[in-house]
Amino acid sequence: MERKQVEELKEFLQEKVYTLIYVDFANPKNVMVSHQMDDFSFLDLEHFAKFYVFNDNFMRVYSRKGPKHFDYYEIKKEDFEAGYDEKIFFVDYSQYQKLHMRIGKINGMPAMQYLYFE
Repeated sequence: MERKQVEELKEFLQEKVYTLIYVDFANPKNVMVSHQMDDFSFLDLEHFAKFYVFNDNFMRVYSRKGPKHFDYYEIKKEDFEAGYDEKIFFVDYSQYQKLHMRIGKINGMPAMQYLYFE
């Protein structure tokens, strides 16, 4: 991300509490989980493979598409069709062991949304 985009994301994150997951497959510490944008360096935010921003109602997933190019998509709780389910997945991200997820369909297509860690 460029500095302007990082600043815009920091401003967005001040509106509500979010969990952040940083993934960089080329980095030995390839997964970092935090609730604070300041825990990530600008260098981290230039080199991620995936960057997740989520809470119970909203998820945004950033994906790297080139050296300085990325895109993102958003999923909101209200996007899910009736009949979605909430599941717990066991992960190993140091102190975070259980990832709660919403599983269902959006516009007839399978979808999932990260909710929170336990």
